[in-house]
Amino acid sequence: MAEPVASLAAQQRALARSLRCPTRSAAPPGAEPRRLAMLQQMVFNDFSLLLGENFPRCVDLLGTGHWHTLVRHYFASHRCRSPLFPEVPAEFMQWLKVQPALPHPALGDLAHYEWAQRALQALEAAPLPEANVPRHVMDVPLRCSPLAWIVHYRWPVHVTARPLAVEGPAEPIHLLLQRDDEGYVVRCELGSWAAGLLLDIAGTPGLRGRDYVQRLAEREQQPLASLSPALQPLLEQACVQRTLGPVPGA
Repeated sequence: MAEPVASLAAQQRALARSLRCPTRSAAPPGAEPRRLAMLQQMVFNDFSLLLGENFPRCVDLLGTGHWHTLVRHYFASHRCRSPLFPEVPAEFMQWLKVQPALPHPALGDLAHYEWAQRALQALEAAPLPEANVPRHVMDVPLRCSPLAWIVHYRWPVHVTARPLAVEGPAEPIHLLLQRDDEGYVVRCELGSWAAGLLLDIAGTPGLRGRDYVQRLAEREQQPLASLSPALQPLLEQACVQRTLGPVPGA
């Protein structure tokens, strides 16, 4: 039985190589060319459609022809780590990050932004409960909602009113993406101090509001007396919006 099994496995690998890259891989022995060509086109079309539905603005940014060229290169060269179709967009987004060159320099940022919105919508996590903490926010141990993500981009991918330029702004763009109670992802542009503060809370939950402000003051080499009045209202508003909340039992 060993030889037939080995032969079948070899045929399957040959078919897989032919489907992934028809121009560089020989057809499996005995494959009928017309049927093989139809299968190759059908598999690629389904894969391209899957990615296109998840990254529609990326398709618009590149144009259909350049998009298909990029997807063809990905399909032929990348070995997906997961067999699950819902995880393919995340792998594609990560693949874009490590490419030495892209058809448009903003493509990586835009793909991450589109992926993040869909990932937040599908995330199986509960929002933070409502809590009456704003007046005491500086003295309460805080945590960040799992439905609130702080992301950073070089290009203004959240702006749909104008095309993305080849040259990005000089300063990075910080965004808060948060899923609301209706399941929609809302966004808010943040300053660098606000983004740094929220990132610290998300990464190191359980400290008091004043501790996070103190840590930010030390990182930014700013006097605490000037940061506290500016950032306390931000923390209070974040608690009202349930971006932040108290640590349970604290």
